[in-house]
Formats: sequence, C-alpha cells, structure tokens
Amino acid sequence: PEPPITERDEARRERIDAALEVWRGELVDLGGVASLDDITILEGVVDLTAAHPSGLAQLYAGRSTHLSSLVRERGALGVARQSLREVAARTEMLARRFGVAPVYLAIGVASWNETVRDEEHEGASFEALESDSSPDTAPTAQIPDVERIAAEHAAQAAMAAAGFHAPEDTGPRVRTVNAPVLLRPVRLTSATADATLTLDPTIEVNPVLTRALRQYQCRSDVEGIARASLSAEGFTPRAALARIGALGRQYLPGFEIHERLVVGAFVHPGQALVEDFDAVIERCRTSALVAALAGDEGARTALDVALPAADPFDRPTEAERGIGDLDPAQLAVIEAVGTGASLLIDAPPGSDVAATLAAVFADAAASGRTVLHVPATSADGHAVAAALREAGLGSLVLDLTEDVAWRQHASEGIREALGAQPPELDVVGIVEMRERLEQVRSRLGRYVAALHERREPWGVSAYEALQTLADLTSRRSHATTKARVAPGRLEKLDEAGLDRAKALLHRGHALGVFTPEVASSAWNGIAVADMDEATDALGHMRALGNDLLPAMIEQVEATHASTGLARAATVSQWLEQLEMLDGVRESLDVFLPEVFERSAADMVVATATKRWREAHGVYMDGSSRRRFTRQAKDLVRPGRVVDDLHEELVAVQHCREVWRRHDPEGGWPRLPQGLDEMARTAARARSAIDAIQPILSRSGREAPLVDQPMDEVRQRLCALASDDLTAQKLPEVNRLRTELEELGLGDFVADIAARDVPEERIDDELTYCWWSSVLARTMRDDPAMGGLDARALTRLAAALRELDAAQSQSLPGPVAQAYARRVRLAVDQDKEDARALYIALARGDGVPLRDIIAAHPMALVAKPVWIVPPT
Repeated sequence: PEPPITERDEARRERIDAALEVWRGELVDLGGVASLDDITILEGVVDLTAAHPSGLAQLYAGRSTHLSSLVRERGALGVARQSLREVAARTEMLARRFGVAPVYLAIGVASWNETVRDEEHEGASFEALESDSSPDTAPTAQIPDVERIAAEHAAQAAMAAAGFHAPEDTGPRVRTVNAPVLLRPVRLTSATADATLTLDPTIEVNPVLTRALRQYQCRSDVEGIARASLSAEGFTPRAALARIGALGRQYLPGFEIHERLVVGAFVHPGQALVEDFDAVIERCRTSALVAALAGDEGARTALDVALPAADPFDRPTEAERGIGDLDPAQLAVIEAVGTGASLLIDAPPGSDVAATLAAVFADAAASGRTVLHVPATSADGHAVAAALREAGLGSLVLDLTEDVAWRQHASEGIREALGAQPPELDVVGIVEMRERLEQVRSRLGRYVAALHERREPWGVSAYEALQTLADLTSRRSHATTKARVAPGRLEKLDEAGLDRAKALLHRGHALGVFTPEVASSAWNGIAVADMDEATDALGHMRALGNDLLPAMIEQVEATHASTGLARAATVSQWLEQLEMLDGVRESLDVFLPEVFERSAADMVVATATKRWREAHGVYMDGSSRRRFTRQAKDLVRPGRVVDDLHEELVAVQHCREVWRRHDPEGGWPRLPQGLDEMARTAARARSAIDAIQPILSRSGREAPLVDQPMDEVRQRLCALASDDLTAQKLPEVNRLRTELEELGLGDFVADIAARDVPEERIDDELTYCWWSSVLARTMRDDPAMGGLDARALTRLAAALRELDAAQSQSLPGPVAQAYARRVRLAVDQDKEDARALYIALARGDGVPLRDIIAAHPMALVAKPVWIVPPT
C-alpha cells in the first residue's frame, strides 16, 4: 500500500500547484489568445483548393513548386501572392520570437458534433494532450509535442480558411468541430513573386480527429492509413481521405468531410509552449527540481549537493575532459556537470559560451549520456553545433533549430551515424606530446610560483619587481641607472633602510656630493675625520705644493747637471740620493777621491777581523790581506787618523754601490753645491708628507706619496689645497658616503653623480636600482628562475603554446573513438534492431520520428546530442 499523505506532502503539493499555475499563466500570456478548438480569425492563409492539377502533381511529387504553377488565374494568383506574403511575415515574426514557426498544407476538412462537459470546454485539448502523451526520456521528447500541437493549430486554422465556421452551440454540452484531416509541413523558399513551396516527406493526421475517433472506440490505425498515401511514386491523399471519411461516418456523429487545400502558419509557438507544459504537468508535480523552484525546502535541501571545489589550475593532461582550449573555469564547469547535479551555469560577459557547451556535450557523449540542448535563439544553437563540427565531432549532434527540413535531416543523420567507425589515434605520439607538455607546464609553473613568491625581508615578489620596473621605465622622465646594490647589502635595504638611504641621498645632494665639481674633486675619496684635521692637512698641502716640492724638483735638476746622477723621480729616490751624497762627503773627509776608482770590496775583506770573514764566508790569505791593507792606508788623506779603517771602507763601498745605481755610466762621485740646504728642504718635505700621508692612506688604494712622481704629487696637492671648500665639508660628506657604502649604494652614488641626476629624480632612480637588485638577486638565488632569461622564456612560452594547441587538438579524438565504439557495440549487440531502425528511417512513409525513436532507442546512441528549438 502507498504511504499515507502527510501534512507536509499536502503543503508541498499545494506549493507546487500554485507555482505551476503561475508559470502556466505566464505562458498563456506569452502565447496570446490562440485556441486549438475555435479559430475564427486567421492572419493569412493561401487557399489552394482550386490549384492547377499539373502544379499540384509537381508539389505532391516532392519537388519545389512555384506558386504560379499552382494558381494560374491572374486575379487569384495576385490574391495568393498577397496571402503568401502575410504568411511569410507572420512566420518570420514568430520565428524571431520563439525560434520556430511551422507552415502546413492542410488536406481535407472534416466536421462532426462533440459532447463535452462545460468545465472542460476551455481546457479539453490540454487534458487530451496530457492523456495521450507519454513522458519520453529521449532528447527528442519535445519534438512530438511540437508536431501534435502544430497540427491541431493548423487543422483548425485550415478549416476556418476553407470557409467552415463553427456554428453557435445549441446547448451547453454540444459543439461542432471543424478540423483539417491531413497535415503536411511546407517549406517556403521566398515570399516574392517567385515563391516556391516544397512538401516535407512526412504526414500527420490531425490529432484532434485521432483523439475523437479513439474516444468513440475506433481501433483502426488512422496514422497508418495516412502514411499509406506516401509512396515512392508520390503523394495520393484521396484514398486516405476516403478511408478516414468512412471511419468518421462510422464512429463520429454528424461527420462530414470536404476536399480542401489550405497553406498557412496556423500554429502559434507560444500556445504550443502551453500545450507542452500541460503534457508534462504530472511529471512536474513529481520533479524534485520543480519542487525546489516552487520553494519547497525539502527539495532544495535534497538538491543542495556540494560540488567539487573548482581547481584554478590546469588539469593533468590525462585527466583533461571535454574538447577545445579551455581555461580552468570552463574545465570546472565540465566536472561539475559530470557529477549529475542540477545546477545553473552563470557565464560572465565575453565568455565563449558555445565552446563551453560544446565541451560539456562532448564529455557527456564520451561518457555515454545523451543531451537535449534548447537554446534561447537559433544562433546560439548553431554556434554550439558549429563548435562541435570544427572539432571533428559533427557526427555526434543533430541541430534541428531553424531547419524546416529537420525530419529529413534527422533521419539522414541517424542513418549515417549508425555506420560510425572509431578513428585511428596515434596513442604513442599523444602520450609523448602530453609528457612534454607536462614538463613545460611544470617548469613554467615553478617559474610562475617563484615569480609570485614574496621575498623576505622585503616582502615583495619578482612579479611586483617586474611591474614596478615597467611602470618606472614607461614614464617620460624614466629612471635609467644601471647601478645595483652591492652584494650582501640588499638585506639592509628594507623599508626602514630605504627611507634612510633616501634621506642620505637628499642630504648628499644638498652638500653637492653628486655634482660634477665634488665628484671630480681631488678630495673625492679622501677620509677626513674632522675640521681640525682638514685644516692641518690643508696647511701641509699648501707648503708642499707651493714651496717644498717645487724647490726639491729644482734641486734634483741641479744635482743631475752637476754630478751626472739620474734625476730622482720620487721623493724616496731623492732622499736616497741625498743620503748617498752625504755619505760620499763624509768618506772624502777620510780618503782621497781615488778610493772611488774601483771597488773597495777587497780592502773591506782585508781590513776585517777573522770573525767577520768567517761570518760572511770569505777567505783571504795573509799576503793578500797585507797588500790590500797597505793600499787602503795609502788612500787615507795625509794627516788623518782613522780609528776603524774597516768601517770607513764599508761606508765607501756602500756609497759607491748607491752611486752606480743612480749613475749607470759610472765615474767618480761628485758633490753638488748647497747639499746642506737640499737636505733641510728634503727634511721639511718629508715631515709634511708624513703628516698628511695617514689621511691619504685611509682608503688603502694608493701608493705612499714618497713613491709617487714628485710632479704628480705636487699637482695633486695643489689641487687639494685650492679646493678648501670641499675640504671643509668633507668630514660630513665622508660620513655620508661611508653610510651609503654600508647600505651597498656606492656604485649608485657614483652613477647618479656621473649623470648629474637632479634631486627630484633621485627617489625614482633609487627605486629602480632597488627593484632591479631585488629581481637580479631573486633570479640568481632561486633555481626555479635561474637560467630563464628573456630568450629562454620566449622559447618556453612558444613551446607551451605549441604543445597546448596540440593537446587541444588531441582531445576530440578520444571522444570520437568512445562515441563510435559505443555505436558499434550497440549495433553489434542488436543487429536486427539496427537494421529495422535504418529501414524505418529510410522508408519515408511518414512515420513520425518520435515513433521511430520510441521503437528504436538505438537512435539516441547514434546521435547523443540534440539541439532543438524551444517550441
């Protein structure tokens, strides 16, 4: 037994019925006032009852027939053309609004009396539709309803056009029905004077007549009688009309039949929507989705399933579903639809809806599901079908939108699809391509992740660096520095470090540190601790540059001229020469000048003690010692007493060796005039140099002043002495430079000074330097970004585009293969049914497509995607 109905069930049913009533009212308003049972106003029909036999034969043979071949009398032809224009206008208007507007040729008009209940008078046709229709689950379930509804409209409109009007009821329970008997769809190719009409190879019996016969217990196959009028030789309706007329007279009260031919757009698609709605009313009452839309919380809870979280990244190549070059959002749609949940897809403006739907449909077909797509407009349906065809999957789909010959094309498409063959796929090549794509995606993915990773202690990413650098270089006065922060110092330039650097740079600009004068000053790079040290250094430099060094240079020149000694180039050389000359002077006070004629080495050995000789590893026999000692004594000036002859000879030998270094040509040593003055000047210069050398040596990058050419030293010291203004502010400048060096901005300071960057651009230049350094540091330290220069990235991106396109092109192949294999399996498992389906589709005897599909579900396997108009 069925469970008892609870209060909740009753409330749910009332809520659903209320919603259905509202929705039906909206559809009624959309469909206008057209009625299936009482048509008294027609908006254009073409009466072909008196058509010329030859033209009518051509039309019945299935060939395109000019209106002028059917109506040959001039006046009647003009009326027919005007009526045809009205039919075409009405058809175009309805098609634009509803997607479809069928035109029919009504053949024969019948009238009979029908007894009805008063309350059914307005809704009889809806109840009849509901009782006669079956809720097919096929994608073409709408098509039978469209045909039936259109036929009812066409029947009643044709009857009115033929001059039959419903008489007033003589009683509330009886009405006279006037309905066409046979209905054939007509294609109009033009509404001009050259208009042609073509009959589709199908035929219907007016459902109003069919239902009336069944109600009066007629069991004859009325549809079969109608289909018998179609044959390979053409269309012969007279026999069918006669047999149906006989049945009508047998079963229906007051039945009469008249031969009439009327063409018109009798059916209103909006009213057909109402009929479709009534046909599925009971299914709507049991649908959880309808209940949820009606506001039932239980149904909403049941349908509120958690969809899989959308993956914002590309799928692995082997797991990618659908077809086409889809982004992660589109792939998420396919995966959500694949769960079987009822859902709404909200496509943002500008998105490729057709490509997304094509991918969804392809995935469904590959998974063995069927699809019914009802687009809002025929253009939308065509776009989806075109996307499938472009992918090589046109065999999956039947596009019946805005197709007046849809019955023929559907039959042909299904028959052709029954022979589907699985395509040959290069599986090895596809696998290799996908492996390469995964590798490229992985490397670029690592690069992108590294590009957006925030780097500490700065809290920025390489991507932000690129964006900022692009912005800085796009300005009219853009930063151009090529300097970078010194290695190991970038960590100091966090937010606080950058603020400190900016303050130092602006103070440096105020001090003129970055001006060409300061940058090229001789004081540049010299470390002066305080003002007192700078003042003392300036005094020594002025003395050296203006007095002492010029005097020494003159003395060197005089000494060279008088003694033949080489010019002393440096202060140290000059001091050595002066020391040597002083030694020579002392030696000549003891010895005669001849002592310098030859080496005194033998005399030094001869006069030395035995211990000295042993210590120095020399040996001399006694006779030689006596001889050389005697020579040495002979060279002593007369009257001069020498306490230590050996030591005096050592001094002579030393002076002789030094002399020979400074006078390569040899000769006796000679003493210049004013040797004592030269010595005093040299001593003062040496003292001044010793005073300033520590200041100049703090950089540790240059030789001592005494070892530099005296003329260069003089020029430099003169330049330093003349730039006393720089020297006075040098202590602060040096502290500022030192701090900037500690921050790693030494090269940056040198660069902006060399380019004389104005103060208002210093911040941009520093920002550019900092971001460039962060980017360079990231690319150097992160393996994911290492080796990916602009050219490498370009090659990698090109490879990704090529492989991604190849991946997109490879997706339809497996879909087509799965579809074809499913068709082949269905055909192989039931070859008899496949053969019967093929014959039924090819026979062309007017059997409705809905009946063929109901009898042979294999048709939906052959064509799993159907695109149909909304009415």
